[in-house]
Amino acid sequence: IQVASEYVVHAIRWMAATSGQPVDAIGHSQGPLEIRCAIRWWPDLAGLVDDVVSIAGAHHGSTVLDQLCRVPCAAAAWQMRPASNFLAALNAGDETPPGPSWTSIWSQDDGAIMPPDASIQDGAANVRVQDLCPGRSVDHNRLIVDAVVFELVLDALGHEGPADVGRFDATTCAEDLAPGAAPPPGEPDATIETVEFFAIILTSAPLLIEEPALAGYATTAPGAEPVKPSPVSAENASSLPETGATGAVACGLLLSLSARSLQSRSRWKIGRSVA
Repeated sequence: IQVASEYVVHAIRWMAATSGQPVDAIGHSQGPLEIRCAIRWWPDLAGLVDDVVSIAGAHHGSTVLDQLCRVPCAAAAWQMRPASNFLAALNAGDETPPGPSWTSIWSQDDGAIMPPDASIQDGAANVRVQDLCPGRSVDHNRLIVDAVVFELVLDALGHEGPADVGRFDATTCAEDLAPGAAPPPGEPDATIETVEFFAIILTSAPLLIEEPALAGYATTAPGAEPVKPSPVSAENASSLPETGATGAVACGLLLSLSARSLQSRSRWKIGRSVA
């Protein structure tokens, strides 16, 4: 996750510099951790990002990975265990540093993030789908194409501050998918979907027998002068090592200019699966 986050650092800096506008960052599953890692340890990004929207983010890990990592598994899986050193460092102090507006959207039906409320992020506008639409069934993968989630994301990007449930249109509960979206692979069998999801985690090379070491900048004691992260530029970002991608469903990342740019029909975006 730390290596993947360096791609995020470069992407945000490049988009902000190229456009002259603030950037919005949207992540699913592992994706929000990479965004948070980038903003936490590359503090100049806080002034470049307008909104961060987390969808089913593994902010406090998943107990499912405690069981899966009894055998060798992907580096990111080790880091998303609830008691991992990575999450302890990331969550130490402020989970939502000043600068961006923070929104975290989650579902009670999430079978990948366990318990599902591990997606709650201290200091963010936390929205459980079922609080808006009681009885709505939305699992981990379907969150990225769900109509209700889509409206919440647009609300966050289209207004100052995070998503506000007071602006939510309850008629959206009658809709299924976001406009133009297709059901994720595995539906309607959510069990098959979840098995396939974790099968990817267990087969993504390289497989490790323990959690990767924390980067030096993440191990600095509270209050001490932080270790400066490695510079990330256009020249070295392209040579960053591959990180064992687990697929677009496992962890997605989308960066776009602030929604305010939509009004002028000038919008840049970059999409990438990272793991």
